Amino acid sequence: MPFPAQADVAEYYTKVQIETASKKKAVYMLHERCMFFILRAQTAPADKKKFYCAKAQNILSQLQSSLHITDSISQGIFYLYDYCYVILGRGKDGDLVNALEIINILNSAFRSLLRRP
Repeated sequence: MPFPAQADVAEYYTKVQIETASKKKAVYMLHERCMFFILRAQTAPADKKKFYCAKAQNILSQLQSSLHITDSISQGIFYLYDYCYVILGRGKDGDLVNALEIINILNSAFRSLLRRP
């Protein structure tokens, strides 16, 4: 049996990692991936920038749909995701910087939650 291509192995590993992660870890990983796509968009040529922004927007949609809005904090997080979604749609360099900063702050908050028992 031939050895699978390296991309297939990496994709499989990522899929297993996501499927076996706790909810906190999955949210953290989604933030990480969203930041990855925003960083890619910042350095991408103009014809690829929209592609990476759309990938980040898809992740933001997933994060929004997973929120249980029960208080002002979760509602505020929802609006932050919504704001980032809108400015990523514009795809301007300054907007990408702002979205990255917001997602990075949220990611830091979720990272600190992972350290809690």
